Amino acid sequence: MDGLDAEAYDRTYKDRDLVNRILRYFKPQGRLMLLVSATTLASSLLDAALPILISHGIDVYAANRSLEAIAVIVTVVLLAGGLSWTFNFVRQANTARAVGAVSPKPVNFLSTGIPVATVAAWGPRRISLGGALASLAFKAMLGAADEIASQGTFTAVSESKGPALNPIFSGG
Repeated sequence: MDGLDAEAYDRTYKDRDLVNRILRYFKPQGRLMLLVSATTLASSLLDAALPILISHGIDVYAANRSLEAIAVIVTVVLLAGGLSWTFNFVRQANTARAVGAVSPKPVNFLSTGIPVATVAAWGPRRISLGGALASLAFKAMLGAADEIASQGTFTAVSESKGPALNPIFSGG
């Protein structure tokens, strides 16, 4: 971990001071933070229970190979997964709202596939794509390379939309 040592100009805080400072910032958002905590707990419990439910479902099916057993197993697993996803969505939305409400500066939201209008309603003024666009470009490049290597053709390269990007980046 070379280079990660504290610099001479770095401030040092006690953990208690940092926690108290965070609590002071978020105190007006107490209800939202309780909801965030509850949905985090619920999502975590469901995510932890999912492998257990699947394992138990396999045992039930092994003992009772019926269509009814499969239907119950599938329903329980889908319900647990769907509830976990829902709790996670509610957590993200309310975390963004709470942080946006207490932050004196514009908040950046890392995109997770949630529509722009939905994220904008939560309050963040910026949406980051992280490495999503780079991953998309890399996928296209790998597809073209695979085509060249396996088929000896350059269709993907000839269908490139590269020139269409010029007006976007030139401001025109």
